[in-house]
Amino acid sequence: RSLRLRAASSRIGGVIRFRFGHEDLVRTRFAISPLFDLTWSTDVLRDPAAHSLHLPWARAARRRLEGFDFTLIELLATVSAHGYAPDFVVPPPTTPLAELADELARVRATPHERVALEVGWRFEGAEVPAAARVLLDDPERGLAELTAVMAAYFERAIEPWWPEIRAALEEDILHRARRLTAGGAIEVFEDLHHQ
Repeated sequence: RSLRLRAASSRIGGVIRFRFGHEDLVRTRFAISPLFDLTWSTDVLRDPAAHSLHLPWARAARRRLEGFDFTLIELLATVSAHGYAPDFVVPPPTTPLAELADELARVRATPHERVALEVGWRFEGAEVPAAARVLLDDPERGLAELTAVMAAYFERAIEPWWPEIRAALEEDILHRARRLTAGGAIEVFEDLHHQ
């Protein structure tokens, strides 16, 4: 997600292409974000057939989430028809190994004007769903509710697998660092998965 903050992109045939200038490239970094994994996991639960590699996790997570309402996360994590999901829900990590509590504190601290702007962009041309209205009507309460739901979702759906997920992500960052020293930036990005 943070790539889109500074890179001009264009969608061609279902593929997103990023054009990096010198400034973009020298500021590119890799980081681990529990919130990125949290929001991405909702895509898997929404359409498990499109993520067959994660089916065992999806089945287990669905059992652990039974009776738990995470509609607010789904509404905000889902990319809109015009290709936008609010950035305040998953701010780019400030450290290479972000902690969930720190990331949630940053979400709670989002300026209310920013929340209103991004919620407006997410639901542009449509009525804001009732579950998300609290973010506009009472942003402080809405952000508190959102982060509480995110923390509870993480505990149920991600935390049991987090040590293995984090270890795999740390290994990938180390792999990319080695590729950078061996062949430069082109080597770092050449084998990134399209998703």
